[in-house]
Amino acid sequence: MKKPGIFSKKAFLAALIMAGLAMTSFTQAFAANMNFKDITASKYDWARPYIEKMYLNDIVKGVDTAGTKFAPDSSVKRDEIVTMIIRLMGLDTEAEAKSLPTDFPNASSVPAWARGYVAVAVEKGIISGSDLTDFRAEENAKRYEVAIFAVRALGLEEEAKNMKNVDLTFTDLSAIPLEARAYVQLALENGIIKGFPEADGKYSFKPNDNLTRAQAAAILSNLSKKLGNKNMITGIVQDVDSIFLPSVTLQLSNGSYATYNVEDSTSIYKENDQGSLTKISLSGIKVGDSVAIIAAAEGGTKARFIEVYSKDNTSSSGSVVGDGSNTQTTETKITGILRTLPVSVGDVLIIKNNDTDKNETYTVASSASIRKDGKTASLSDLRIGDFATITVAGSKVIKIEAESETKYVSGTFKSVSYSGKNPVITIEDEDGDDADYEVDEDVYIKRNSKSAKISDLKKGDAVDLTLEYNVVIEIKAKSVKRDISGTVKSITIADTSQVTITDEEGEDYTFNITSDTEILQDRKEITVYDLRAGYYLDMEVEGDDALSIDVTTRQVRSKIEGTVQYIHKDAKVIVVKDTDKNTKEIHYTSDTVFYRSTDKISINKVDIGDQIIATGKYDNGLFFAETIIDLTVSD
Repeated sequence: MKKPGIFSKKAFLAALIMAGLAMTSFTQAFAANMNFKDITASKYDWARPYIEKMYLNDIVKGVDTAGTKFAPDSSVKRDEIVTMIIRLMGLDTEAEAKSLPTDFPNASSVPAWARGYVAVAVEKGIISGSDLTDFRAEENAKRYEVAIFAVRALGLEEEAKNMKNVDLTFTDLSAIPLEARAYVQLALENGIIKGFPEADGKYSFKPNDNLTRAQAAAILSNLSKKLGNKNMITGIVQDVDSIFLPSVTLQLSNGSYATYNVEDSTSIYKENDQGSLTKISLSGIKVGDSVAIIAAAEGGTKARFIEVYSKDNTSSSGSVVGDGSNTQTTETKITGILRTLPVSVGDVLIIKNNDTDKNETYTVASSASIRKDGKTASLSDLRIGDFATITVAGSKVIKIEAESETKYVSGTFKSVSYSGKNPVITIEDEDGDDADYEVDEDVYIKRNSKSAKISDLKKGDAVDLTLEYNVVIEIKAKSVKRDISGTVKSITIADTSQVTITDEEGEDYTFNITSDTEILQDRKEITVYDLRAGYYLDMEVEGDDALSIDVTTRQVRSKIEGTVQYIHKDAKVIVVKDTDKNTKEIHYTSDTVFYRSTDKISINKVDIGDQIIATGKYDNGLFFAETIIDLTVSD
């Protein structure tokens, strides 16, 4: 039990701090992140969180050069909403390098700034069919058209085309073009867009209304939950300090922990029971909540924006706001094992609920969407015993997402984490994507046809996994030879000697040098005792062992090119964003030489936004520049 004196002191201090926090108005916090003067209180309270979130995600921008006007009621053009969706998908860089297809109709009608985005949208199938033959770039986007674009962005085009029954109840259903109704229903079911409440409890959709910029921000925010939040860090809250050092500590998806400082200017929102974002204080965040954070800088620790999904909302959430503050239907998600299967739509489905451990019966809606093992499926693809998450609206199942009881996954072993109850392994699939899988405590493992433990797996091993209900029950691994190059960082001489190298990306790797390792320099065999820090090695490795090493005695020079984001003169660090949108640090010293054209300049002449090229080398994982060339031509 806490001592009364200590409790009183903390309570008094907390009261003082909370009183100070209360003096910081919502408008002041909002203004710290944005300067839009036309997002007035009351009228746009419903839209403010979504505009701010999308603005900080670099998805939406102001309409004037000063950045003070958002024009929330202005209509969004078709090329503008497509551009925003492409930005949301993280394809900005790809769009910058694209040109419209040579056979694109009326290409001249697309503004020059939008052509790369439209080109990517064509490639991704967001613009197709009649939209492709007559895109009408500068026309205002209708609400039903935006529903179509969103569904295509989600990869649900085929599902929309194959939908045989549409179960929409909007009062103005007849105004929705027949070919667009399946798309509107899928957009509604996925929480992307919704209808407008009417006095008698019914809803209208207003399909031919122009989409406003405020509505677009809300729809894009909802779409981001399906496509992934571009610049947001997600995790589970482990600790909240709302008094002494305002901050929130998260456990990230990889099992690591990160703490983000919260200031008066940090905007904090939480989903209410209807899925709308409402403003809360730091003390409103609870341990166990799922949150998404936008940091002040990539890799930074100051939170600018926090979105909270409560534990209740993550397991059973209402339809997400599309363009207002009300919802049409409450949706509930239930996870469990399928016990009986419907033969056709309208039949019943029985699922054993994981939370209640009871069998529950639901009717499958005629419009139900079905996916199994990550692919579009039909009722006939489902099997008793499949692990499934069903979405129920009212008493009908509108979505089924199933996983086979037993399935097989292949890839390349990357790492294992022991931060949870059971180990979690990470593998890279054939598409280059990482995937995490929980490992059963009784997992059976063989490596190179021999019985093994999970600790025997080596990075780079080819693995075949057998999963039961998404938990790994068997691992078959095989060591794979691979080539890697880098500069010697350190050498350890022992019974099993080791060499650590740094590759051109600045990542460190350590390999064992055994009695069987062949080491050559200028075609002559040498020993580990002849290696030196700074030597460049071309290595053939298998697991953690070096099979052969080709040594070059040269100092390796590396290059970093990008746009200056920050300059920390006290720390002598320049932060840049390269052409792949990766943030990198360039360290400089008193010996670093700065150039603009052929003239030497000082660091004081380098500004944020300048394009620079730095040449130098990595030391202990840090890049130190010997020469920095500022490519920006000054006025």
